[in-house]
Amino acid sequence: MRAAFRETRDRGVRFNFGDCSPHMLPLYEHLGFRRYTRGYNDTAYGYKIPIVMLMGDREQLRRVRSPLARLADEAPDDEGARAWFEATYPDYVGLESAAFMPEDVFFDLLAGRVADAPLHSVSLLRGLERAEAEKLLARASLIKLGKGDLIIRKGEKDDTIYLLLSGIAEVTLDDPDAPPVAIIGAGDTFGEIGFLTSVPRTANVVASAECEVLVLSGEFLERFISSEPAIGAKLLLNLSRELAARLAVTTERAHAGAATD
Repeated sequence: MRAAFRETRDRGVRFNFGDCSPHMLPLYEHLGFRRYTRGYNDTAYGYKIPIVMLMGDREQLRRVRSPLARLADEAPDDEGARAWFEATYPDYVGLESAAFMPEDVFFDLLAGRVADAPLHSVSLLRGLERAEAEKLLARASLIKLGKGDLIIRKGEKDDTIYLLLSGIAEVTLDDPDAPPVAIIGAGDTFGEIGFLTSVPRTANVVASAECEVLVLSGEFLERFISSEPAIGAKLLLNLSRELAARLAVTTERAHAGAATD
């Protein structure tokens, strides 16, 4: 990355555009990339978030503690590029990933999105103290989705866990005319099966309205559970309870369908 950064900067490149999957967003933001517009559904690779790096924005690279910041200091600060970005994409000037927010701010943001008491109303956080929840959410990201965006695609290999903060999403299978398998509301967690079992996604999850979603990568969660076993045990218990509740609903529906037949 350093070699690529120096080469493109020396060639006079001012903007480096790309995209990434939601669980990769903290890594790219740490390098110095920013979000600048809404995500989209790639037919081959699933939901993607457009990102751009302002190559000469030394202020931004220092703010996110980018490993490229020292290289950026070798050239003049590109104030013009920064001003253009702020004027063109004002809604994306602020960082939304927890790693780049002051301590306590991200949890308060979560409380404002979901409920005044997320430790009780969000199933993923039940039983956790505030300090424990803040540690868990230290690498979380927020993404905004539009109606029809495909958050999870059936058959993909992905271990990301998602928490719906606002809006509604539907769990569907392959038949576009079939009714949703389940409805996901604010405060609900989804994606646990992929994280716990490492099997490909068993269903689609589609935003049925404008949504905000919190994203926790499986890689981060595995490291977190190893380094914080006491908090990790509570997290795994919450995920198990969530799956058990869904299994109970599925079993009840199956019995009801058998009785009808």
